Amino acid sequence: MDQHAADLRAQFQKGLSLHQSGDIDHAGTVYQSILDAEPAYFDALHLLGVVEMQKGRYAKAEALIRSAIALDPRQPAAYSNLGTVLLTAG
Repeated sequence: MDQHAADLRAQFQKGLSLHQSGDIDHAGTVYQSILDAEPAYFDALHLLGVVEMQKGRYAKAEALIRSAIALDPRQPAAYSNLGTVLLTAG
């Protein structure tokens, strides 16, 4: 793994830890900074979508999660979260 990828992975782990502890605002900021550096980072796209869902921003959440699925359609958790967004948004 090159240094850039290792740095992004470390940054993602920080964001994930913040997210898991309930600090969704800071987690979202970390995920967005990852996407600024690497727009095709599946995990950051997916979990930023989850953050947006948790904030009640369903259209943005749907778009982010759909973008993640387009990158890797073999991730069942993304489909599950997309379903939750669609169900919750009505």
